[in-house]
Amino acid sequence: MRERYASFRGLLNEADVNYREIEERVSPQSDRKEAIPVGWVKTPEGYFIQLTSKGYKETHVKIYAPESVKIGTHFKPSAHLAIPTKGQMIALSKVVIDKYLKSYADKGAYYLTGVRLNDAEKELVAKYPMDAAHIAYLTAVAGYITRKNFPEDEHIDNKADAFRHYYWAGMVGKQLGDEKGRKFLDAHESDPDNPDKEKRMDLYNNNEGLKFSKNYKGKDFEEDLEKSGLDKIKNRELKWLK
Repeated sequence: MRERYASFRGLLNEADVNYREIEERVSPQSDRKEAIPVGWVKTPEGYFIQLTSKGYKETHVKIYAPESVKIGTHFKPSAHLAIPTKGQMIALSKVVIDKYLKSYADKGAYYLTGVRLNDAEKELVAKYPMDAAHIAYLTAVAGYITRKNFPEDEHIDNKADAFRHYYWAGMVGKQLGDEKGRKFLDAHESDPDNPDKEKRMDLYNNNEGLKFSKNYKGKDFEEDLEKSGLDKIKNRELKWLK
């Protein structure tokens, strides 16, 4: 062991040593040719994860999230370890996952919801990729709940649109909190092509949804948010243009 350590120290002291030489000395290429599969493991958060190691540099990760998983559950790659049945423990890098989340939060938001992102939204995606992925999902949820309650409406500038913004903002506020949630909601309305009347309408309804989430003390948030939105439409406490 002392001889190996002395050899490694000597290598580091060489002026022209490159990273590849250090890498080969510290972690030589494994003789193993096949990946070591690791079975599905249930995490304390309720989702399942499977990891397949191809050496210390590469680990393929699969995640299965059943419907019972609570909204707001996060996969934290830097806090998890891939533990093969044999060999070293392998840390998971957050960098690669963030790269795919940025792509999902941008492109996924459109394919999932039909909404293209403006420049302000893209800046938030780059800054908060995990939150942006949740926003894309909640946008789709808000659309589904709106269509369920207003199946014949086109959801543009009418009471269905008002309800959708109220419900969406409430869900966003619950997920991200009032301050960060408002950043995403306001960014969505910042498109210079957005007509002034429509912008004021949406911002008002968003604010009402955020107030609901901030002041909520009940036990069934989604059901109560939906009922509250329908009551506000009935009592004309939200704003719409036609």
